[in-house]
Amino acid sequence: MTAHTTVLQHARLTETRIERLNAPVLDATRSTWRDVELSGSRIGALDIYDAGIRSTRFTGSKFDWINLRSSSLEDVLFEDCTIEELDLSGATATRVAFVNCRVGSLALAHATLKDVDLRGLEIGAIGNLEGLAGATLDAQQVTTLAPVFASHLGIRVEG
Repeated sequence: MTAHTTVLQHARLTETRIERLNAPVLDATRSTWRDVELSGSRIGALDIYDAGIRSTRFTGSKFDWINLRSSSLEDVLFEDCTIEELDLSGATATRVAFVNCRVGSLALAHATLKDVDLRGLEIGAIGNLEGLAGATLDAQQVTTLAPVFASHLGIRVEG
């Protein structure tokens, strides 16, 4: 299914499956998603800020930008997704997991994470490292991010 600018502001999506959606913009600001699956899709900008997202799966999809600012996420899974920019600033995320995903840039300003599993997420860059509190990383991710952590803490590393 191809859509141009799709507007779902303030919509309630319950027990909904969206497959193979191709849209440059999906505006779902202040919406509620419960038991939703979005799969096999290509979305330029998924604007879903200030939303409530629960028991939702994003699978096999590509996004240029996902704006989840100030949203509440609970029991959400991203699997086999590529995301250029993911903005979780001000979001509250509980039991969120990433499996075989890649994100170019991750923004976490004022995010509150609890039981967020980032082990299956290849991360290009992170903004606001303090927002990582409550997340689980694997040893490889920690090693890769070590220079960023050191810089954030004001630690000079010399070889």
